[in-house]
Amino acid sequence: MYSPVRTAHADEQTSRPFLFTSESCGEGHSDRLCDQISDAILDAYVREDPEASVNCSVVAKSGMFMVLGQVTSKSHVDIASITRNVVRLVGYDSSDKWLDYRCISVMLSVDFREPHEPDHMNRRMLDQQGVFYGYATNETSEMLPLTTVLAHRINEILRMARERKELPWLGPDTTSQVTVQYVTRDGGVIPQHVRAILVSAQQYERTEILVGRLSGETESHLLILNQVNPSGPFTIGGPKGDAGLTGRKVIADSYGGWGSHGGHRVSGKDASYMERAVSYYARWICKSLVAAQLAKRCLLQLTYVSGIELPTAMHSNCYGSSQKTETELLSIVEREFKLRHRDMVDILHLHRPIFRAACRSHHYMDQMAPWEHPKELRGESD
Repeated sequence: MYSPVRTAHADEQTSRPFLFTSESCGEGHSDRLCDQISDAILDAYVREDPEASVNCSVVAKSGMFMVLGQVTSKSHVDIASITRNVVRLVGYDSSDKWLDYRCISVMLSVDFREPHEPDHMNRRMLDQQGVFYGYATNETSEMLPLTTVLAHRINEILRMARERKELPWLGPDTTSQVTVQYVTRDGGVIPQHVRAILVSAQQYERTEILVGRLSGETESHLLILNQVNPSGPFTIGGPKGDAGLTGRKVIADSYGGWGSHGGHRVSGKDASYMERAVSYYARWICKSLVAAQLAKRCLLQLTYVSGIELPTAMHSNCYGSSQKTETELLSIVEREFKLRHRDMVDILHLHRPIFRAACRSHHYMDQMAPWEHPKELRGESD
């Protein structure tokens, strides 16, 4: 849940107000569906073989699903059954919803390999490079942007209402967009009020009740619902309406346009890939710094090159919200956090089959995830 919005006092120095918008997509959105299938396949391999290497993407259109990638593992899983099960769990279980999991076709273009070296995972970890970002802000209890938290929360409300049969005409494909008016003060961002909310919800019947449902489930003084399906009835959703692809919602599923992003996907990739482990770890570092009140918000960039275990470059940006210099903050990071890829995997327990659950929670909304528990920094608080 989000924390109450804080407003600036009249005598405080603040910037001119500005608007910022973030969006979120529900589980039945075609791209998000592909993300979940990719991570469910990954979970199945990791459950049987924690040393498995999995890198898979899913393409979906209408009733055709294609799984592409490579897998190195001692285990064998039924990818087609996993795909159908995720489609069922998301809610596409009837031709009335334009997609029935019993009627889909699943095609595979996956290179399956047996592990030939006992240390293949550590070798793979060293043979990677990339630029990765973490971000945290003190504007909500989740230390995520309010725009992002509210957008995700709306889709979660719709999902629960559909699954509980409280809104039986609601389809699995939903999208929300939230615009908040902010000011900045001392480098931090302060939400003043929600300016606009837009919801696109797949429907099978009339949707006038949806506005009242959302208002009853959320903080009325925060949420001002402007539009529901503003362009008219939205009936054909999911892969029937638009082709889906793993990894196309990386901005919505990270920080909603705040901070920065390296452009990489995490879904379908096991933790031996830096994209997943380092992204989660960078988020953990930033959240720990903000929780220790070393900054009101923090962006961290970590750069790795092939063959070198430690980052070759680090950069932090606290937007003027910290009393520490960048050099001092990075010294704290180096002292408090192990920055080798293999250590990140162990510290965050990323050998476990937790990846579809992480995907469903947009990676950073589940406060029980290891990377969402701030580390207590020794003797460091402003």
